[in-house]
Amino acid sequence: MNLKNNAMTAEQVKSFSVGNWKSITVEVRPSNAKNADGSLKPFYLTRNFILSPDDKFELIVTNYADALGKMPLAKMSIKGHIEWRGEHPIAPGAQKVDFSADDEYTVTPLLQGFADILNQYTKGFNEWKVGEAQSIVKKKHFRHSA
Repeated sequence: MNLKNNAMTAEQVKSFSVGNWKSITVEVRPSNAKNADGSLKPFYLTRNFILSPDDKFELIVTNYADALGKMPLAKMSIKGHIEWRGEHPIAPGAQKVDFSADDEYTVTPLLQGFADILNQYTKGFNEWKVGEAQSIVKKKHFRHSA
């Protein structure tokens, strides 16, 4: 680590980031849906992120209906490549990274009620069934910047 300003170089960040990162418990995140009072409904999930030294990543996100993680709704599996873009413009010492889900992006319903909702509101997919993954990417690449 660079002791002068406590910032790591891009290579140090890459090296430090390689490995398996897992949620230690169910995480709560805000969703796009709102409660009757206008506040955001909570969104419960766990994440398992693996970064390889060759800039490939795997991310499995499991969504839950409850804060204790007793009722899983769906699992998303995302695999692809990372492109390191250099120092982040608003977070000194952090690195800007683009994630491309160019290998896989699938959704697997884990609860019949969730599969029913997907069947009702999505078009262009096979019938959604519990435990059966479907690719949700119609294009070759899905990009997300961090």
